Amino acid sequence: MPTTTSHELSIAYRTNSPQLRFGVNDLVDILERRATVIQTNLGDLSGNDSPSIVFLGNSADRDQLAELTDETLIPSSHDPEGYTISRVRVGDESTLLVSAADDTGGMYGALDLCEQLRAGTKIEEIQEKTATPSVEFRALKFNLPWSPYRDGEQTEIHFETCRDLEFWRAFLDMMARNRFNALTLWNLHPFPYMIKPHAYPEASPFTDEELERWQNFWHELFRMAANRGVETYIVNWNIHTTPEFAEAHGVHQYNDPADKIKEYTRACVTEVLNEYPKLTGLGTSVASWTENMTPEAKHTWLQETFVEGIKRADREIKLLHRSIKSQALDEMRRVIEAEAALDNVSEVLVPSKFNWSHGHSTTKLALTHDHKSGDVDNLLWNPPPDDYSVVWTVRNEDFFVLRWGDPDFIRDHIQANHASKSYVGGYIIGSEGYIPAKDLSHRVHEHQTWQYAFEKQWLFYLLWGRLLYDPSTPDEVFEQAFETRYGPGLGERMLDGFRLGSQMPEELAAFHAGTWDYTLYPEGFLAPIENMGLDDGVSPFISINELIDHQTLDPDYLSIPTYLERVLDGQAIEDHLVTPLDVADRMTDTGESALALADSLKQERPDDVGAFECELCDIRTWGHLSLYFAEKLRAGVEFETYRMTGMNRWKTAVVHLETAADHWDEICAITSDHYQPLPYATDHWPGQTFAWDHYRDQVQRDIQIARNTRPYDYEIP
Repeated sequence: MPTTTSHELSIAYRTNSPQLRFGVNDLVDILERRATVIQTNLGDLSGNDSPSIVFLGNSADRDQLAELTDETLIPSSHDPEGYTISRVRVGDESTLLVSAADDTGGMYGALDLCEQLRAGTKIEEIQEKTATPSVEFRALKFNLPWSPYRDGEQTEIHFETCRDLEFWRAFLDMMARNRFNALTLWNLHPFPYMIKPHAYPEASPFTDEELERWQNFWHELFRMAANRGVETYIVNWNIHTTPEFAEAHGVHQYNDPADKIKEYTRACVTEVLNEYPKLTGLGTSVASWTENMTPEAKHTWLQETFVEGIKRADREIKLLHRSIKSQALDEMRRVIEAEAALDNVSEVLVPSKFNWSHGHSTTKLALTHDHKSGDVDNLLWNPPPDDYSVVWTVRNEDFFVLRWGDPDFIRDHIQANHASKSYVGGYIIGSEGYIPAKDLSHRVHEHQTWQYAFEKQWLFYLLWGRLLYDPSTPDEVFEQAFETRYGPGLGERMLDGFRLGSQMPEELAAFHAGTWDYTLYPEGFLAPIENMGLDDGVSPFISINELIDHQTLDPDYLSIPTYLERVLDGQAIEDHLVTPLDVADRMTDTGESALALADSLKQERPDDVGAFECELCDIRTWGHLSLYFAEKLRAGVEFETYRMTGMNRWKTAVVHLETAADHWDEICAITSDHYQPLPYATDHWPGQTFAWDHYRDQVQRDIQIARNTRPYDYEIP
């Protein structure tokens, strides 16, 4: 290694490690703005060398460095994906040492150095620390646009983007930098896009040349993921086959447990695993096309197809066994025992939907999806399992347009549902009705400095990834991320603006219970498919009547009728209960504070356009949505009081609804300037698009409802 000068920095690491190289490349990009950087292979160091920074990714690396320095100064043990930053003397100089048990931990250590340097820390002042991942399995859910679970324009438009490996390179870079370590790829029937079964070539819809292009795509995608410390899983729905197979064998394409389809599925499982050695594993379930089968028959089918197919594969895998609609969890646990007993299954993880499709609601577990009812069935973890870990699937069907970022919600979620739950091994974060590829929401506009939708939603991914890795990550890290993007002096207010505004969809989802995907869309104040309260049949918009006559999700929240019954009966409201007026007050406080922060930032930076202005617009929109919700709740209490008692409160309700309408007008003015109508995915509302402006008439309709309604016991003269 050349002798370094005061303007040179040298980095030594095992250069054939793709994970270490990824982290070091990010580091070099920063350091080269300050000095000349020399990279050296760790194995080429000699006793005369004094590198500035050394990375150790395994015990062999440690042994090599031990020949050059005092071995007792080198940290000797780490948890998987953890790391230590310390200083040791190598040669005649002090060396910054990043040591880890594996290369992914070493990569995260390099990214930690990057973060400190971007914050202005000098390299000689780098903080020494030890980091250990809190949540072991930190995954993203990504629904693919081919053989999709949700079809339509909102899905098809992403096809070309999701076939582009440059998109995946950017997405995987984001995952690695945010400490996500697993990518789950979902579609109905993935196998024909990956292999042509040797025994059933007639099942393939592709020519050999077309299939070769698909296989090259998958091989490269899985390789890129592995090079960034990201596991990959292919997740399907059952029972499916291809139209070509169904026609050739006289079976149904969906929901057919015929023996021939069992054989086909089993062969697909084995051949996919053998074809793609860098694919970490598979995910499967007994939903949603096994409706006519008993729970025992469903799980027996899974055992005879997936379990047997895995058993016949010639390598080790990990398995995701989804609990959705399993109905009989004792049957599911029986099959999981068989899966875990396989010599080539190293781990079984059981994803369970946290509060069904609306995970960004309350941090209390109120719904799962093991049964159609959504009732929580604790047999999944009681008694605690020995052969699998539960993975919470935190779905987002709640905000597709506006940026979201509430670090306190995530911290509270992890504390309540992971830290004290030994059976929980991880989280899967993502959507069913939203693909974060092509940005469908934004007009061509000077705001748009990003290429892909996930880049616009950068804060969502940053917060979930970093806090799953370490819930104690301080807000200063996220504030600095804002300042890296937009300049000094604004990070704290930007983060606080999103923290405050992002509570609106959480509060609406906690107050107005939703189950499956399209029962609630808080960002739009919509419930396209009402299933836990009144459906007035007029539009997807949550009318004042529908807001009143609806169940809450959070067990501590009181609906408007329940609250008023207690008040009118003179019952005390226990301290732990949350009334509709409590929610309204909270929404007023957070909404007004968010607007004030956005105004202060705009006053300081009046000429700043681009993504910064777009983010301020999102904070403002959340602020007005919060105030709209607050006023509508107050109106609901006044309105229902009038209907229950005849007390002359309807005029006050009208005033609140008129104030709410003013906030809706502000929402429309802000959003229509830069957002365009978004295709909204639901089979029950085909061909529709979403924009706040579409619902001005429904906002006004609420006012007319309040003016025209009479008390419940009113008799028409």
